[in-house]
Amino acid sequence: MSTGAAVAAATEALRKLVENWLAEVDVDSVLASGHATVTALPPDQHTLSGTGALTGVNLFIHRVSLNQGWRNVDLPSFDAGGSRTANPPLGIDLHFVLSAYGPGQLVPEHLLGLGMQVLHQHPVLTREELTTLLPSSLGAGLSAQVEQLRITPESLSSEETSRLWSAFGAKYRPSFYYRVSVLLIEAAAPAVVALPVLTRGERLPGDREAGVSATPDLAPRYPVLTALAPTGGQPVSVSGGTVTAEGDLLAGVGRVVRLVSPRRRSSDQVVLGASADRRRLTFVVPGTLPVGTYDVTVAVTAQPGDAVRTTNQLPLVLAPTITTPLPLAVARDSAGDAVVSLTCSPPVEPDQSAALILGSREVPAQPHPSTTGSLSFVVRDAPVGTHLARLRVDGVESTVVDRAASPPKFLPREVVVS
Repeated sequence: MSTGAAVAAATEALRKLVENWLAEVDVDSVLASGHATVTALPPDQHTLSGTGALTGVNLFIHRVSLNQGWRNVDLPSFDAGGSRTANPPLGIDLHFVLSAYGPGQLVPEHLLGLGMQVLHQHPVLTREELTTLLPSSLGAGLSAQVEQLRITPESLSSEETSRLWSAFGAKYRPSFYYRVSVLLIEAAAPAVVALPVLTRGERLPGDREAGVSATPDLAPRYPVLTALAPTGGQPVSVSGGTVTAEGDLLAGVGRVVRLVSPRRRSSDQVVLGASADRRRLTFVVPGTLPVGTYDVTVAVTAQPGDAVRTTNQLPLVLAPTITTPLPLAVARDSAGDAVVSLTCSPPVEPDQSAALILGSREVPAQPHPSTTGSLSFVVRDAPVGTHLARLRVDGVESTVVDRAASPPKFLPREVVVS
C-alpha cells in the first residue's frame, strides 16, 4: 500500500514521464522558442507573456474522487470495543488537466499533442517505470501497492471546461483531461487479528473433526447468558455487591466470571466453585474495580478434562456508593456557599469526572489529581433545606431508590443545608 505522499508521488511520476518524452523527441530544436519545461503548478500561477512566460506543459490535479471499487474494503475497521481490526485503504482517483503553454502560433498545440501522445502510450505505469521515474525520497510505496496506476482519458463538455477554468482564475489554454487510478493510501497502525481456526468441532478418534452440529430445537449447545441482576432489583451494581447471572448450561466443575473494561482495556475475574445449577450463578463484584461499564462473560468447564467454553457477553454497570453516613448536615458560610465533603467507594481515578447532584442541581467536584475516595464539592449560593444526594462518576449515578419496596421509595440519602 502507499503512504500519504502518494498523491505527490503520482503527480511527479506523470510530470517526469512527460518531461523525459519531450527530451527524447528533442522538442526544443523543433520549437526554436526556448526550452520546454514540464511543471505541476496551479494554472493561475503561470505567466503567459513577457519575461518568465512559460513554454511547456503543465499537469494539475483539479479533482480527487473516491475509487468505487475500493471504497468499502476492510470496513468496518473497529470492533464494538473500539479495538482496531483492520487498516482499510483509502482508494482514490486523481483527475488531471494537461495544458500547454507557449508563444507564437502552434507552439501550445505542438506541446499538447506530444503530452497526449506519451500518456496514450503509457495507459499503465508499471512498477519498474515508477521506480525509475521517482526518487527514493518520494516513492511513497506506489510501486509496491496492489493496484498499478492506470491513465485514462476523460471527456469534459464545454460547459464543464468553462466552469473549471473559471474556478482556476486563469485564462484558458489548450488542454486535455485524464483520470489516474487507483492510489491506495493505508496507515500502518497495529490491529487485532483473529487466530486461524484449528478445528471445526471436537477432535474425534482417527484425527477427524466433529464438524458443525445442528439440533432441531432452540436449546443452546453452549453456555449462554441472558440477564445480569444486581442485588435489590437495581439496574446497576456496586463495589462488593452481589450479581446473579441467568442463562443456560452454566453448571460445571469450574466457572470463571470475567469482567472486561472496554474503556480501560483491563480485565478482572472471579473464580467460582463447582455447581449443578445450569440456570444461574451468583458472584461478588471485586472491590478493586473503578466505576464504569464492564463486559461480563463466564468461562465454564462442564466436566474434568472438558474444553473451556465461554458465554456471550453482557454489560454490567458499576455505580459509585456514598460511604459518608447520611443524612449529612452542612452549614452555609457568610457568602451563602456550602462545602460538602463525601467519601465514596470505589475511589475516583484522576481521569474520571465526578459531580454531586443535590436535589436537581449538579455541582462538579473539586480537582482530584490522584485516585481518591474523598471528594469535596463547593455549592455556590446553597439552597437551605433537605436535598436528595447522588454521586455521579463518569455519568453513572449512585442509587437513591429502594426498588425492593412496593411502591418504590427514595432512600434516606440526603444533605441538609442550614
